[in-house]
Amino acid sequence: MYTTCRDVTPWRVAFRRRYFTSARQLQKSLDGFLRFYNEERPHQGYRTQGRTPAEVFWGPVGSAKEV
Repeated sequence: MYTTCRDVTPWRVAFRRRYFTSARQLQKSLDGFLRFYNEERPHQGYRTQGRTPAEVFWGPVGSAKEV
């Protein structure tokens, strides 16, 4: 059961609910998120220096797709 809050704050509005009707849909969504997080989104840590986790792990040229 969901309850609602009367105060609307920006961080609450940012969340969106997704409903999955099958395990396949859920897995496809998770795979897409992990691909984005590890291969497309540059991280802000001082050791990563703007590189993606895949670039840090596999090197600047290689990626998990090539292995």
